[in-house]
Amino acid sequence: QTLGIDHAMASFIWLCGPITGFVVQPCVGVWSDKCRSKYGRRRPFILAGCVLICAAVTLVGFSADLGYMLGDTTEHCSTYKGLRYRAAFIFIFGFWMLDLANNTVQ
Repeated sequence: QTLGIDHAMASFIWLCGPITGFVVQPCVGVWSDKCRSKYGRRRPFILAGCVLICAAVTLVGFSADLGYMLGDTTEHCSTYKGLRYRAAFIFIFGFWMLDLANNTVQ
């Protein structure tokens, strides 16, 4: 909400967990069952999920600053109170990526 996203719209972001879980977990399960890596069937997917989790948490944590750097506003993110489209997009993308990565690791 500090990015200017309406409270009602922010609740839709929480739909990404069930949606990605419904799609990602069965797909990753099938792919890992067919995996012939020397590290095992599950470890490559767990490693990829962990790397994605790190990237997603970084995106979510720095979304306001990244939006500011990409030109959301000329004011600093700690003082500007309007909608920040770029920061909101980065946050939503990072949040979806975090859910996707969590489902991959699980």
